[in-house]
Amino acid sequence: MATEKLRTKHGIELAKETVRRLQIAVGLWIPRKLRPPKIHKRRMRRECLGELVQIDGCDHHWFEDRGPSCTALVTMRPAA
Repeated sequence: MATEKLRTKHGIELAKETVRRLQIAVGLWIPRKLRPPKIHKRRMRRECLGELVQIDGCDHHWFEDRGPSCTALVTMRPAA
């Protein structure tokens, strides 16, 4: 993207590898191998059954040609 912006906004033609090396030199780009790993926090378990509800909907012509298309919504909770 930086290469495209340099070309369109400033008329500077550089190869994307050249731009990447320049960004590494000034600290704007960190190679994937050297990036710190992303740490994801675990989600706490729900305290009681039914706290997590899933909703699904589908848009369909339920009334054939007698009315507009409507969305049917279905709610589900995980089994115990």
